[in-house]
Amino acid sequence: MSQKLLKFAAWAGLCVIAYLTLSPLRDRPILLTSLKLEHLAAFAILGTLFCLAYPRRTLAVLFIVLGSAALLELLQFLNPDRHARTLDALQKIAGGAAGVFAGRAVLRFDRARFWLLRAAGTRTVERAANIRHRTNLHD
Repeated sequence: MSQKLLKFAAWAGLCVIAYLTLSPLRDRPILLTSLKLEHLAAFAILGTLFCLAYPRRTLAVLFIVLGSAALLELLQFLNPDRHARTLDALQKIAGGAAGVFAGRAVLRFDRARFWLLRAAGTRTVERAANIRHRTNLHD
């Protein structure tokens, strides 16, 4: 997936989460899962997207994902229809951290695959170079 598309998906995901977090309850879609699972899954996906979109900016990604989880929960105090809860913030932070961890694991796996192909011989160096270029993981 191209870096531009990943960046767009990550920022669009953050915008959707911000809207759903701060909008009145009547505007939220109703899912058949628990709210705890929604919080965890939404921020796990967001963390993974940001990590893959910005592979060399892990600290900034953590700041954006975990900071947005806390900030969005605090901003619910401004909306009389919503209630900010510490447990919700912790669930969002845990999901975001898990997503960033998953994104880093995907990046490490991809880098390991590149080095294994490179070590396999000169014949596969061209193939490894194509994978390396495609994933934008330069040393």
